[in-house]
Amino acid sequence: MNNSPTITAEEQALKSLAEEVKDYQDSKGLSDSALCKKFAELGSTKTYKRILDGDFNEMDVERQTLAYREAIAQIKAEIEAGEIPEPTYDDFPDYITTRQAVVAAMNESGTDRLVMVQGPSGSGKTTIGNLLRKRWSKAIATEADPTWTRSVYVMMADMIRSMNPIERDNSGQIPSDINERKNKILDFFKARKRILIIEEAQHLGIPGLDMVKTLINQTETVIVLLALDTLMNKLERVVAYEQARQLTRNRLKERIKLRMPGKDWVGEFLKRRGVNFVDEKTANTCALNLASDAESYGRWKFVNLVCRQARRDSQGAKMDLEQFIAAQQAVIKTR
Repeated sequence: MNNSPTITAEEQALKSLAEEVKDYQDSKGLSDSALCKKFAELGSTKTYKRILDGDFNEMDVERQTLAYREAIAQIKAEIEAGEIPEPTYDDFPDYITTRQAVVAAMNESGTDRLVMVQGPSGSGKTTIGNLLRKRWSKAIATEADPTWTRSVYVMMADMIRSMNPIERDNSGQIPSDINERKNKILDFFKARKRILIIEEAQHLGIPGLDMVKTLINQTETVIVLLALDTLMNKLERVVAYEQARQLTRNRLKERIKLRMPGKDWVGEFLKRRGVNFVDEKTANTCALNLASDAESYGRWKFVNLVCRQARRDSQGAKMDLEQFIAAQQAVIKTR
């Protein structure tokens, strides 16, 4: 018997808009948080997930519909305008180190199948996760949020949402019973050796860490945790010391701490993002200056923003030092 509430025509229209946004999100490989930061009209990640799930309880559907239509308009304008093709990053050292750790975990006969990737915001964690998904079709990704800290029920719903839609029941709804959710997840990961990538893993909390341990114990899953280093350290040392210790002492394959962008790779990034300079000396000086400021203003995210500003300012022409510094300063003023 299906006890799920009836969705009105207006609510279904809003859900369809959210699904259109989801198609764009998947095509770009954006996390929920990155998507909602890019299009503020979508609201919080929690609101976005609720609309996708058809949960409209106490929601202003008319206001959200107008907001989501505006987001769709921006998405269509972006597609029509076109962008420089995203360069490849699969030769970046941090990704190579992570990929090698995942391969080692996949070949592990025991329980050492946890790979932890830690770094501050903007250090490349999301990019690494996207590259892993492109490298292995059996890799799936989900994103933790603060609600995971105390609720494994919510965690399970988000995990099922990240699984292939065929894993949901015939009504298209995620099971309401917690044991049914757990069994569905375990069955999914037992059927095939998979890679589970959890972004924002600092939000796991005690229930989430226990669920990770269960997946490692009962399946052959390789789990990659992408987390902010400072908050992950707090989770391990204060919030969930015992649970974290059980994972890191007995199930950890490798812990990778992401480095700050250095001059050489910043220079390479500038080339790949289509920023050209009048000569090699200018290119090296600009890369050095940019790498020095990246620590304070957002790391790789800051570097990428400066690249976009420089391309707009140069309009395809080669830049000198003064022009590039002006572009860099323009971005700093927005931080």
